[in-house]
Amino acid sequence: MLALGVRLGEALGLKWEDADLEKRTVFIRRSLQRVRMEAGSTELRLVEPKSDTSYRVISIPASVAPLLTKHRAAQQREQLVAGDRWRETGIVFTSTIGTPLDERNVRREFYALLKAKALPRIRLHDLRHSCATILLAAGEHPKVVQELLGHSSVQLTLDTYSHLLPDLQLKERAAARLDDVLRQAEGEGEIETEVRTEVKTTRSGEPGRNRTVNPQIKSLLLCQLSYRPERAKTTCRITSYHP
Repeated sequence: MLALGVRLGEALGLKWEDADLEKRTVFIRRSLQRVRMEAGSTELRLVEPKSDTSYRVISIPASVAPLLTKHRAAQQREQLVAGDRWRETGIVFTSTIGTPLDERNVRREFYALLKAKALPRIRLHDLRHSCATILLAAGEHPKVVQELLGHSSVQLTLDTYSHLLPDLQLKERAAARLDDVLRQAEGEGEIETEVRTEVKTTRSGEPGRNRTVNPQIKSLLLCQLSYRPERAKTTCRITSYHP
């Protein structure tokens, strides 16, 4: 969940046929859920994901793929030990006899592990939140994070996780990116621009509106962005450079 950003049910419903360890991809197309039956009892069933966007292909981090390979080998050894008791389901994460894992038992084991390692108690679902937070804090595009998590829209991703990033950090990052663009355009020095505007005529033959680019603009990039091409044909060129 931390490495792939999947939901708990998606992780427990993952089958080996959905994982390509050589290409390091997994196809999320089912979820393991406890479903209430007509008689009132409940059973673990493989169901469809919660939305269309939940169907997705996820890349496995290079550091995680070997762990899945080791897990598969361990599962095969458990199958040999179980013998006739083994139930073949093709599921990646199973009990020692091949049956699906109940999420309640998974949570219990997770809390026991946190306690044994003297770590703060968090929800298992917080691992999925941590995956998204780490990626956004590292500068990953929200659209990529949305597709990884299987959210229905990028707006949902932003509404859920944007508050986790310090406002100042976002502003500093935006300022730094803008500074990079301006420095690249201006070449670390002052660039004066000469503007030539040719007015296009309208269909009726009358001259169109003449909109001259602001001559006070020193950046070639801003000069190019300061006119409307449907009104005039404008040329911006560098006439002098003062380092």
